[in-house]
Amino acid sequence: MTRIGMANWGYTCEGAPPFEAVLDRLAALGYGGIELLGAPGRHHPDEIPAGAPHAALRRQLESRGMASPLYCPRLGGFPPTHVGPENHRGYLDLFAKNLAFCQEVGIPMIRVDTCLDPQEMSPAEHVIAVRTLAATWRACAQVADRAGITIAWEFEPGFLFNKPSEILAILEGVNHPRFTVLFDTCHAQMSVVVGARQPGTRETFPGGLAAFVRRLGRHIGYVHLSDSDTTLHHDKTSTHAPLGKGVIDFDPVLEALLEVGYRGPWWTVDPCFWPRPWEVLEDDKRFVDALLRRHGLLEGGRGPA
Repeated sequence: MTRIGMANWGYTCEGAPPFEAVLDRLAALGYGGIELLGAPGRHHPDEIPAGAPHAALRRQLESRGMASPLYCPRLGGFPPTHVGPENHRGYLDLFAKNLAFCQEVGIPMIRVDTCLDPQEMSPAEHVIAVRTLAATWRACAQVADRAGITIAWEFEPGFLFNKPSEILAILEGVNHPRFTVLFDTCHAQMSVVVGARQPGTRETFPGGLAAFVRRLGRHIGYVHLSDSDTTLHHDKTSTHAPLGKGVIDFDPVLEALLEVGYRGPWWTVDPCFWPRPWEVLEDDKRFVDALLRRHGLLEGGRGPA
């Protein structure tokens, strides 16, 4: 079943209503779920004890016919590119704690990133960092596999390793079916088309977004639909424009996603860093409905719902 989700910015941005009011608003608009943020003051595993509180959180979603497709923990205390057994163990332990939260709340995917800003490296340093990162994430994928949960790596201009060749090298280095890419259309536009915040020589991908989708192929495990006005938020990472208000042509991207076998079930709207996301929720939902119908993913389209 095709479901449209909302990224965690929908309830974590400044001025957002209380969480239950957010759920009510999203449910009324026809959204099927919302990502959860594992940060202090939000849905941090240390602040929501196991057992009854986890069950209560799950009921908050299920009572509205909703679910959470993705959990976004904070894992930056132990950057996964850093060499050393203490750092490696620290990252794995932190990952396992957040993975257990996913299991109890019923969240099927967990997001990761490289935890560090883009930075210049010597060729030797680059090789070691990529190799260390791949080994760390492969170990995480093995743990996640035993838990029945999939990892989704979100590459973006705000984090280390955002060049097309680096993204592909890391995926090949991890080489595990439980390790996938979170393909955010806005971040991909800024990373592989614009080449924003890339240390050294700028690198883009011939053919743009649709071509990169085809190159990623089976590695795509989850999708954020977000437009791009080709700017960076505070010169750090991509500004996510309301759908239809930026430069992205979504139909070729959807065609490529379907061609490589992505069928969702989740297609998640991400208004990250847009200053007034609550003003565009309804329009974004309408845009996604029309887009998915054109590609046969909702009733009224060319194929089965």
